[in-house]
Amino acid sequence: MFENKFLGLELEEVKKLGFKNKEEFIEESIRTFLAARKDLRISLAANMYKDEKISLGKAMEISRLNIEEMKEELHRRGIERKTTDMEKSSERALKYTRR
Repeated sequence: MFENKFLGLELEEVKKLGFKNKEEFIEESIRTFLAARKDLRISLAANMYKDEKISLGKAMEISRLNIEEMKEELHRRGIERKTTDMEKSSERALKYTRR
């Protein structure tokens, strides 16, 4: 499975560290890595949004950006935002209340 034999051996030892299995250890490792790498969180969220695998809200959650920051990031990357009818209605209502 792994080209690096040492990595395979390490993964076999994770149960001794309190993890249920290798998958739990790998999930925790990825979460920890992404927590430290904001650039990767944003790229991951933007790419998954572009591929229509997640919603804008989920992209915001993954990237830890607010709505305006996420929209700006998508625009910067040339990713077109997919707006739902509800989003369009909300944006129109917001514009109307700002008058």
